[in-house]
Amino acid sequence: MRKLTIKKGIYRTDLLIDKYKYIIGNNEIQKLNLKRSLKEFQVGLPLSEYEEENHNNVHIYLDDHELTQKKINIYFISPNYEFYQELKLQSKSILLKAIINELSDESYIETFLTIQSLTEMLCMQFNESHDIKLRDIKISPTTFVKLIEPTLVIDDFEINEFDLSIEDFICLQLDLIRQATSISKQENLIIVDCPIVTNKIQDKISKISNSIIIVFCRGIQTDYLFNNCYLIDKLTIDLADEESIYEHICNEILCVSNLKEGVNYMEEYVKIVLGLEDGKTVS
Repeated sequence: MRKLTIKKGIYRTDLLIDKYKYIIGNNEIQKLNLKRSLKEFQVGLPLSEYEEENHNNVHIYLDDHELTQKKINIYFISPNYEFYQELKLQSKSILLKAIINELSDESYIETFLTIQSLTEMLCMQFNESHDIKLRDIKISPTTFVKLIEPTLVIDDFEINEFDLSIEDFICLQLDLIRQATSISKQENLIIVDCPIVTNKIQDKISKISNSIIIVFCRGIQTDYLFNNCYLIDKLTIDLADEESIYEHICNEILCVSNLKEGVNYMEEYVKIVLGLEDGKTVS
C-alpha cells in the first residue's frame, strides 16, 4: 500500500491506499474540508498573508515525500462537473488529453500519413497559381484536434451532460480520465465525488491504471474490501490501519486485546453507516 498524506495547518489525514479509497461516513463538514484542501492544492494559489501568518497552507505527501503541482496531476470528478467546457478543448481540458492520447495510438499512423500527403498536395496545387505560397504543416494528433469539434452523441442524437443519468455522467468522466492518464509518466490523483458507488462505477474505477483514486461517497452498492474504506463519522479512522484499530477500537472502546474483535466491530459499524445492515458482502 501507499500512504497519501494531506496536511492543512494542524490537521492531517493519512490514507493507506492500494489503488483506491472510499471516504465514507456522516461527518460531511470534515469530508468537505478534506475535499477543499485537495482542491486548494490543485489550484495552487499564491500563499495568502493569513495562511503564511497562521501556517495554514496545504501540503500533500506521497509515501512521506512532499509533492508539488508539477509532480502530480489531480483530477476532480463530480455530478456538477461543467462538461460543456471540456468540449471547447482548452489547454487544460481532460477531453483534449484523452483525444490526443487515443489518436497517438499506432493504429492511426497510416491515416495521419494519408492526411499529411493530401495536405501537401493541396498546398502544391494552390502554390502553382499564386504568388502567396502556402506552407503545409505537420499533421499530428496535437495539430489535428485544433480542427475538430467534439460532441456527445447517443443513439444518433446529439446530447449534453444533463441528458445523462448521474451514474452515466460519472462513468463518462472516468472513461475520459482513464484515457487521459493512460500514458502519463507522472503520478495521478483522481478525486471522485459521487453519492452512490454502483457496480458500473466501480468497474470503471478498476480499469484506471497509473493512478491513486479517492472516492467520496455516501453509499456503496457493490462488493467492497473493508480496508479500502476510510471512515469520517463520529470516529475517524483508516480501516486499513490495524494499528489504529487496535489502539482506538480495541483499547479505548472495547477494552479487549484481540484485533479480530476490533475489526468485527468496525465491519458492523461500516455496514450501519452505509445502510447495509441486511448484509452486503464485505471482504
